[in-house]
Amino acid sequence: MMAPTPPKSDTVDRSNYLIPGPALFRCPPLVQLQWGALSVPGLSGRSPDAEKELGEKIRRWYGVKHCILTDCARSAYALYLRSTGIQGEIVVQSQMSYPLAAVLAQHDMELVFGDVADDFCLTVESLEEVVSEKTRAINVTHMFGQVAPIDQIEQWAKDRSIRVLSNMVLVPGGITLAGRPLASYGDAAFLSFSFDKPLQGIWGGALLTDSDEIYEQALAVPREMGPASNIRKLVGHCLLSYRYKQWLGPAQYVSKRLSGRYLADDNYRQCLATRFPTDFSRHKPGVIHPVQARFASNLIDRADSVGALREENGQYATSLLRGVPGFSPPVEGPYPNTYQSFPILVDDTLCRYRLGVELAARGIESKWRYYPVHALPEFAACRRGDMSNTERLWRQHLLLPVIYGTRKQVAYIVESLKQSLSKAKREQV
Repeated sequence: MMAPTPPKSDTVDRSNYLIPGPALFRCPPLVQLQWGALSVPGLSGRSPDAEKELGEKIRRWYGVKHCILTDCARSAYALYLRSTGIQGEIVVQSQMSYPLAAVLAQHDMELVFGDVADDFCLTVESLEEVVSEKTRAINVTHMFGQVAPIDQIEQWAKDRSIRVLSNMVLVPGGITLAGRPLASYGDAAFLSFSFDKPLQGIWGGALLTDSDEIYEQALAVPREMGPASNIRKLVGHCLLSYRYKQWLGPAQYVSKRLSGRYLADDNYRQCLATRFPTDFSRHKPGVIHPVQARFASNLIDRADSVGALREENGQYATSLLRGVPGFSPPVEGPYPNTYQSFPILVDDTLCRYRLGVELAARGIESKWRYYPVHALPEFAACRRGDMSNTERLWRQHLLLPVIYGTRKQVAYIVESLKQSLSKAKREQV
């Protein structure tokens, strides 16, 4: 049975799917990982073996046998789906990348949504609620850098002949679980290179696997390299919107003020700011561009030191937030937390939107991300379990930029949260 193809965005009535737009309070970030064309050694030069070097570095860092580089993570998924010919139900968590959901749906996979635990990850218990005889795969996402219980899920799925895919776009290499490299769990693991990922870069992606069969099948799938204009746009987007955000942020703020689209009112609700492209039926896996490979290869060399700073800052911020009313720091459970993002939970006494506005006024960019796609009309017909925890976490989570700054800056962010408490209070009814 073919999976339903989501309709195009411009034909969807979104009037009942409105959310406050986090883009409305974007501002110059207090802290960010600095990089640009001049700050990455060797980027401007030529490196004919950049792809080979990057592939070798990734294989060593993630501890896997095979690595196939692609132009983005979606291409890596498309490569796996086309090479294996898998069809049927795939269990996913709802808080996920919309384009990935569309790629899965349009490659003959029927999405089934499972609920998540307090660490934003799927569990065996949530899978037991939704798995059926038609289930062919489970896509395990290590959300926000928190490692999911994929060891338990893999064993549980193996007994039922269900494939396991590991979405590791938010998890760095060097992580082991029960004595095994994290990327070795499941059929394949998938990576993305971007400025907000453990592997920084100008986008790009990879399929990782220890299976010789999957590797050979994936290599046999034709891949294309996009036009040079695409990479120029990516470089421009990365360098302008990220590296020079401290100047572009105020311009965006003024523009939204003048246009009347910046409102600090909790009752103001708007459609998703992004009009998602939904036609991925012709999405062919792409080859990584040499510029992308050079950029990522140079940046991966500092990934371990950056990761150590992330974890140190995350743990420090967690210690400062303990006991602060209104906020809960990230879950510290039995599985590693790499603190790729720092999601706090804002309780019902506070308005998350107003809190974001107050933080923006103090030069701190907070946000929430990965809209729960089960709530979108494109996926309304998909089967799902009890999504109460997913919906609660979506309404309450707020990502803070604690991962690249100094201890002094982390302390300033936490102190700003405390000072914003009174203005972010909900009115009592």
